[in-house]
Amino acid sequence: MTASATHAGAGGMPEEFKLAILDYVVPDWRNGKRDSSGNRRVRCPLHQPDKRPSFDVHEEKLTWICRSHPDCGSGGAWDLLVRVHGEEGARRFASEYGKRERGEEASRASVQVLGPPTEAIVTSLCQAGRLKHAATLDAVGAKLVHWDGDKSVGTRWLGIQTLAGSYKLWALDSEDRIVVRADGTLTRRNAGPVSVLLSPALRDRNGAQIERLYDVEGESDFLAMIEAGFSHVLCGTGGAGTLKGHETHAEALRAIFASAEVVVIGDLDDAGKAGAEKRAACWLGLGIPVRVPTLPAELGEKGDVRDFLRGLGAADLDALADTAELRQPKATGKEEHAEKDHDENDKPKRPPLDIAAVGFTGDRLRAIRTRVTAPSPLPGILDAEPHLHLLQGRQKGGKTTFALSLARAWALGVRPWPGAPSLPGTRVLVLSHEQPVKRLDDVLRRLQEHAKDGAEGWEDRVVLLGRDQDLPKVGRSLLTLNAESVAEIRAALLAAREAGDPFGLLVLDSLSRLLPPGIPENDNPEMSAWLDALEDLAIEAGIWVVLVHHVGHSDAPGRSEARSAGRGASSIGAVAQVTFLFERVPEEPNRRRLKIDGNAVLPREMMFDTAPADAEAGSLLYFHPTDPLAHYDLDELLPVAQPVSKNELAWKLSGKTRIVGKSPPGGAIRDAKELVERLVKAGLAEVIPGPRGAEMVIRRRSEAAA
Repeated sequence: MTASATHAGAGGMPEEFKLAILDYVVPDWRNGKRDSSGNRRVRCPLHQPDKRPSFDVHEEKLTWICRSHPDCGSGGAWDLLVRVHGEEGARRFASEYGKRERGEEASRASVQVLGPPTEAIVTSLCQAGRLKHAATLDAVGAKLVHWDGDKSVGTRWLGIQTLAGSYKLWALDSEDRIVVRADGTLTRRNAGPVSVLLSPALRDRNGAQIERLYDVEGESDFLAMIEAGFSHVLCGTGGAGTLKGHETHAEALRAIFASAEVVVIGDLDDAGKAGAEKRAACWLGLGIPVRVPTLPAELGEKGDVRDFLRGLGAADLDALADTAELRQPKATGKEEHAEKDHDENDKPKRPPLDIAAVGFTGDRLRAIRTRVTAPSPLPGILDAEPHLHLLQGRQKGGKTTFALSLARAWALGVRPWPGAPSLPGTRVLVLSHEQPVKRLDDVLRRLQEHAKDGAEGWEDRVVLLGRDQDLPKVGRSLLTLNAESVAEIRAALLAAREAGDPFGLLVLDSLSRLLPPGIPENDNPEMSAWLDALEDLAIEAGIWVVLVHHVGHSDAPGRSEARSAGRGASSIGAVAQVTFLFERVPEEPNRRRLKIDGNAVLPREMMFDTAPADAEAGSLLYFHPTDPLAHYDLDELLPVAQPVSKNELAWKLSGKTRIVGKSPPGGAIRDAKELVERLVKAGLAEVIPGPRGAEMVIRRRSEAAA
C-alpha cells in the first residue's frame, strides 16, 4: 500500500512516509537539539519569524508541537504537511512519494537545469562561509535549476546531482542568493529519493584503489572537504539521523570501497554523534573497517568539519583520524553478513541486550552506596526522594486546601506548620482540572492571610495551571494527562532545572479529572501504567508529586486506611510511594486527621487544628498539629477500675459503632496502643489478662484522685 492510499489515517501511515514528510517540511529537524524526552527542537515552519527555536519533533513518535504559539498547536506528520502546503500540496507529495516507492520517476523529472551557478550564488555562498572558490561548484557539477516541488520556498535552486541521479537542492531567493535562516542554517530539499553525494575523484575513479574514504554529515562539510584537498569524500542527503542513502546504494558502496577504511565524522551535537554511530554501524555491516574520530570540543556544541578546517587543514584532520580506533567488521561475506547481522528483510539486527550492563552490579552497584541521600523535606510524611504521593479524602473535606498549604510553604521556603522543618523554597507547579485558577488563588490568599511566618511573595514562586478563560490552548491541553502532555510537562520541568530555577513540588488535582478519556478508574493494568508515568516523571524531573484523589463511598473498615481508602483500582494506592488519607473529625468541624502510610514512611496519624475554636464551623485557615488523644474524655474511654479490652478501646476511639466479628479501623488500633503505652508509662494503668487470651486495660484509682 502506498503512502497516498494511507495518509488519511495516522495509525496506518508507514513510518518511512512520516519521516519523508518531516524531512520535506522541516529539513533540519534531525539536527535539532535533543532533550531528555526524545524531542528535537528547531524553528517552527508555521509562524514567522521564529526568533528562538520553539518547534519540537519527537524522534520516535514522529509527532510535533510548537511551544511558543498556541495557534500553531500540535499534531502528526500529515497534519503538518497539510498545514504548510495545503491539501492539494499534501496530496501531490503523497503521490510523488508513492511513485518513488514503486521505482517510478517523481520529483527528479520536474528539475530543469537552467545553467551553471550564477555569480550571485557564488558570492552569497562565500559570504555565508559555505564556499571559498567558484571552481568547487563546477567540480561537483552544481547547477542552477528550476524545481516547483515546494513553491512556498521558491522555484530557483542550487542543485547537486546525487549517485541516484536525483538532486540535492539549496533554496535561492529572488536575486539568486542562497537563503540563510536566522540560525545560520540553509533551506534544503531532496528532489527525488534520498541518496549520497560523491566527490569528483570518486565519480571518475576508473577503478583506482581507495585507501581512505571520509563520510561526513552534510553537503556543507562535503564541499569544505573537497576545498581542503580531500579526494575521496561522500555524504548522505537525508540528514544526520537517516541511513536511507547509504542503504539504497549499499551494494555499490561495498563494491567501490571494499579495500578502503572509512572515516566517519559527525557534528558535535547529539544528532551528529548519534548519526555518526549509525553510519559507522552501516559500514561495518558492509564488511568495511571504520574509524569514528571526535572533533575537538573547542569547536562548540554544534561544531562540524567545516569549523575544524577553517582553523586547521587536511593534514590535521588526517592526523585526528589516525588517533581514532580502527573498528573491524565481524562479518566479511555478504551471506555471513545477512545471516549474522541482518534479519530476513535485510534490516540490521539489534545486538542481544547485555543485561548486566543495563542493571546494577559490581562497581556500578557499589557506587550507589556512596550517594548522599538528603533528608526528607518533611520527615515521616514525604519520601526522602522525589516520588509520587497520593493525597486522598472525601469531597469538600479540605484535601486540596491542605495540598495548597504545602505548596505555599514549599515555594516560600518556610515551615508548613509549627514544629515542622522549613521546606526547600524551590518553585511549585499546581495543575488543577478540578478547580478554576480564581478559586485556587482565593484559597492561597486565605492561607497567606492567616500564616504567622511573615513570608510573602508566593505568587512569584507558584505556577497555577487551571481552568480559566485566559488559559491558552496549549495550557488547556495539559489539563488532561495523556502521554503527550506528560512529556510536555517533563520537558518543561527539565528545562527549568537546567536553567537553574527548578520546580520542586507538583500538585495534581485531581486524579479523576486529569485522567485521559478511555482509561477506566477501576482498571488495574490501565491505572498502573498511567500512575507509573507520573512516578517516572517524579524521578526523572527530581520533583515531589502530590496527586489528589477522592475516596470511595463505602464505609467498610478497609476504607479507613490510607493505603486502601481511594476509590477505583487497587493499583492506585499500590503505585504511590506514600499515601495520605485526609479526614474530617466527627463532631469537631475545625479539626482534620491525616493518616500516613507508605514504603519509606512508618504508618502514623496527625491531627490538625484548622481554625480557632470560635471560627465558623468547617473553616480551613491553617494547619496546626494537635495531640490526637488530648481531646478525648478519658473517663468515657476507661472508667476507673473497670477493665476494658484493647479491641473495645479501639472501637471507642474510632467513634464508630462496634461491628461484631470485625476488627476496628487500623488507625484506631494504633491510637489505642499509643494511649495504653502512655498510661502504663505514667503509672496510671496496667494491662491484665482477660477472657480467651484477650488483653484488658484497667485504670488505677490513684489517677482518679489526682
